[in-house]
Amino acid sequence: MHSDKVSGYSPRFLWALAKASDGLPPDVEGTYYRHPLKKALESGVCDESFLANDIELPKEVYKDIKFITPEARANAYERHIKSYAAVDNLSFEGIKNAIYNHGPILFAINLGEEFWTAVDGNTSWQEQDILPLRPPKKVVSGHALVAYGYDKDYIYFVNSFSDKWGRKGIGYLGQDYMPFVTEA
Repeated sequence: MHSDKVSGYSPRFLWALAKASDGLPPDVEGTYYRHPLKKALESGVCDESFLANDIELPKEVYKDIKFITPEARANAYERHIKSYAAVDNLSFEGIKNAIYNHGPILFAINLGEEFWTAVDGNTSWQEQDILPLRPPKKVVSGHALVAYGYDKDYIYFVNSFSDKWGRKGIGYLGQDYMPFVTEA
């Protein structure tokens, strides 16, 4: 169950809404894992055509809610989720089963420098250098992703780093990465 076509939801929209109300200091880039889910429930998430996922923007601009137009908010509300729940089984088969039964899922992973570093140690966001995701040798942070499909070897996800990361914004991970999945 895999498709190269993924609906263009704007992670920037959710991040901006979450950052505006999560209560964390402004210099903290991340947010609480469930906060974007709450925002998707309350406000929805707009199509990326209303608020582009452009990682080259400064972080202050990227997460500033003043760039969210009334049209983006209206589009988002038409696409709000009705509920969310935890995935109990975080195994490879458990995540695949959740995607099969419920559609795309938000999941959190621990990651290391391998997330954007080629085998030769150079920084790279190119598919051939970083995919499939290699389990971290040393965990340096966490990250949320949206899993939307799978095949017998991999779970496919959309990353918020724009189409310049991985395979045009899409990544995949195998069973060896499952110990580093922390929530779904």
